[in-house]
Amino acid sequence: GDQVINIGLIVGGIITFLITAAVVYFVFVAPMNAAKSRFAKEKEEDATSEELLAEIRDLLKDQKQG
Repeated sequence: GDQVINIGLIVGGIITFLITAAVVYFVFVAPMNAAKSRFAKEKEEDATSEELLAEIRDLLKDQKQG
């Protein structure tokens, strides 16, 4: 039998796949990465404030002893 490959269906399927992948990326992946990086920045700031408090504590100890 003669079998015909319909190129239009293949191209349409590829386009549908690419559109679906783009939607999934921009709706789920990109916002999650942004939230993750924002959370990491907040965590870094907390660590630096803890370091500052420890430094202040040490300075106050030195002042009392000196």
